[in-house]
Amino acid sequence: MGQRLFLLLRLCALPVVFFACSNSGTANTAPPGEDAAPADAGPDDVPAPEDTPEPVDAPAAVPSSVETAAPATVRAGQAITVTCTLRDALGNALPTPVGATPTIAFVAPDAVRDESGRTLAVRVGEVTAACSFPTLSLSDATPARVAITPGDAARVTTTLDRASIAAGETATATCAVTDAFGNAVTGAPATLRLDPAGMGATVTGLAARIERAGMYTASCVVPGATGEGAALTVRPGLPATLVIARSPDMPTYALGASVDIQATVSDRYGNRIPDAMLSYASSPMAAVAGSLLTFEREGRYTVTVRVGGATEGGRELVQTTSFVVDSSGPAIECVGPAHGSMLNAAAGSMVTFQARLADTTGVRSVTVNGRAATANDSGEVSVPITTRWGVNFVDVTATDTDGRENSRTCAFLASDRWNGEAAHLTDGAQMLLRQDAVDDGDPTTPITSIDDVLQRVVNSQGLRDQLHSSLLAANPLKASSCDQQVCVFGRCTCVFRSEVNYERSELNGPNTTSLSLVDGGLRAVVRFENIRVRLRIGGTLSTSGWVDVASVEVGVTFDLASSGGSPRATVRPGSVTTSVGRISTDFSGITGAIVDIVVSLANGTVRNLVANTLRDYVSSNFSRVLDGVLSGLDISSLGATFNVPRLDGATPTPLRFGVNVSSVSDTAARLRFGLGTLLSTAAPAHARASRGIALPPGDTGEPTVSTPATVAVHVAVLNQAMHSLWRGGWLDVGLPASRFSSSLPAGSRFDVTGLLPPVAFLRADGRINLDLGALEVAFTMPGVAQPFRISVGARASGAVSLSGNTLRFGGVTLDEVKISITSESIPMSERDGLVMGVRALVQQYAERSLNDALPAIPIPGFTIPESLRSYGLPVGAELGIRSPSLGNARQRFELRGGFGQR
Repeated sequence: MGQRLFLLLRLCALPVVFFACSNSGTANTAPPGEDAAPADAGPDDVPAPEDTPEPVDAPAAVPSSVETAAPATVRAGQAITVTCTLRDALGNALPTPVGATPTIAFVAPDAVRDESGRTLAVRVGEVTAACSFPTLSLSDATPARVAITPGDAARVTTTLDRASIAAGETATATCAVTDAFGNAVTGAPATLRLDPAGMGATVTGLAARIERAGMYTASCVVPGATGEGAALTVRPGLPATLVIARSPDMPTYALGASVDIQATVSDRYGNRIPDAMLSYASSPMAAVAGSLLTFEREGRYTVTVRVGGATEGGRELVQTTSFVVDSSGPAIECVGPAHGSMLNAAAGSMVTFQARLADTTGVRSVTVNGRAATANDSGEVSVPITTRWGVNFVDVTATDTDGRENSRTCAFLASDRWNGEAAHLTDGAQMLLRQDAVDDGDPTTPITSIDDVLQRVVNSQGLRDQLHSSLLAANPLKASSCDQQVCVFGRCTCVFRSEVNYERSELNGPNTTSLSLVDGGLRAVVRFENIRVRLRIGGTLSTSGWVDVASVEVGVTFDLASSGGSPRATVRPGSVTTSVGRISTDFSGITGAIVDIVVSLANGTVRNLVANTLRDYVSSNFSRVLDGVLSGLDISSLGATFNVPRLDGATPTPLRFGVNVSSVSDTAARLRFGLGTLLSTAAPAHARASRGIALPPGDTGEPTVSTPATVAVHVAVLNQAMHSLWRGGWLDVGLPASRFSSSLPAGSRFDVTGLLPPVAFLRADGRINLDLGALEVAFTMPGVAQPFRISVGARASGAVSLSGNTLRFGGVTLDEVKISITSESIPMSERDGLVMGVRALVQQYAERSLNDALPAIPIPGFTIPESLRSYGLPVGAELGIRSPSLGNARQRFELRGGFGQR
């Protein structure tokens, strides 16, 4: 047998007419009617026997069937690679004849899509692929079956179990996640995010319990997926508290004065109830028109306000306020702008100040800010004044015909821009990142740039596992088939058969990433080097070897935008690019046709599988990681609630802090995130009218980006905090007067009411100014029945420094002080001590307002979420500004420093 096989193989080298040798289905034959002879016969050539039959042509191998090969499983978005193989009657693979082109029919066709010459899987389910050769009248009766599974999470839809809840109730979300083609994705980790966040809202899993009334957006957050959130309305609960205030707020009113009794009704969580039922009554009787009361007789009045209808716990809600109507001495009323009011006026503008004087004997003279003015027959005085931003003071002194003098300082707050008391301050806190915070070119531990996060992704075990799984799923890379056959007298025998399978792969690296700022987003370029794929050849020969890919480079651009209350990163359409470096093979002991097969596989199937797998991994996982990191933007330096100690040592005033993402913008020079801030009191202590938070001028322009990371916090955030403290009654305290002046008698007391919130602005020299106005002080002494009334205002200034995450205001000085004592009956022996005590009181108000209102400066940062643990990232760590220094510009506290893991 061995000799016959040797003879057969020897004869295969000759173009004899007795038989034909076939290589890959191609017969070697001589033309009919001609003798076949070797071109150069040698001593080893075997002559044809003399008794051989007449020469015949060996029949050419005829295709008799078609075989379809396709991967058993693909994910939506991946290409389905289908191979069509012609086989003869013995099952041997044949080359495709010239002019024969296969067609591939898919069932169901809507499960796939043609895109740039590739067939993409798009709909989950099973699809069959069948090859056919119409010109050969052959088709595959046993199509290949391909299971399509969902792709990466791309869209998330949020639905709530109810669209409206009462404060303190809970709404639960359902997150429907789909891939880019609308297929449902199960098991995707989802968290719930509220916009605005904080502010008495507690999220547990996918349930949110919210105490603050207002409009919210609840959004499911799934890394790599975008989607709009669901609207949620939170209504106030039942009335639980009632507070009232007089406008104008004066201890004594002239005859005929009208007083507006302002009332605020709130639920148990401090939410205002604007449509609460209210009733007003006065004792003695007065003319009542809604909340406006007019008094035509002298005397002490008490006005009672009562809430009607259902209340929290069925309790009775009643408040009273008492005051005196009198006309002894010239009564001075600040009519417009009213004392303790807020005026919408730009700094430097002219406004008309009006005061009303009342005295039974008549007014002899009046001065306004030290200049003589004239009162008309009705006692009204009008003078033009120039406003400044902040608290304005107007000193009015009147003398009646009997020579009795009275003086008063009227204070009002002026600004031409306001932020709603219950509205977020747009870009109250900003974080700006320079290119070296995006990528500092030095992948290190701990993380010092965003690119360091991506560097861990490309060197993670997850990438190696995905490349291995993708290549393994493509087996066999070459199905078992005959590569060389021998045909004798029309009968063919395969002498060389092969099958090629993937075994394992190596990503030896270095694998490097770079991340660059581009307009509207970030451009990532990933380079994988020294990739090795080990293949196993089976069949006639059995051996293994390597396919070496020098490099694969993948580029992708991510668009950055705000969605669902957080920054999101998505792949920019058409931005993904791939390039493959040199490919070589290393298989020992094989030559000839099998080398050609391996080289063809390496430069075709293996090349495409490796490149496509790395491309898909980078685009999907980088999107997921960037999205996960950026969506963790928050401010952790301030808690959702914090307490501010009171001047009188009583129970601290609670404040609530909330944020939302107000803007995301990206240029080739910087990446900027803006956070809207909102501070509010948990329970309002009074119902004084407010235009909102005053915004100082000079805040135009973007913060300067001179370091890797810059955090800019608007001074109006401090004003938000002080406004909330004012609303919560933080200014309204009772204090022993002897604490501020040892010359005041023991047992004397200061009871302070703040009609205006403190406001601050940054000066050009870097110091901060603080305005205090309309502080009404009732000074009581032992043995004196009625308190002495003092009206106080001041402008203070101080130096600003940074200690950790806390702003410190030192060297606070009173640059301007207004003290108006409305009673002349205070003994002169007490007056000097009283003035000293009041100044010390105002000094403490200024220092504590600046230093206690914000326990920490709100510094944005990115918290790495639990969903990114699989990449080896430090879950829970915060990325943000490091080692900051402080500089002030454009009404912002600007922190400049490095960037990285804090």
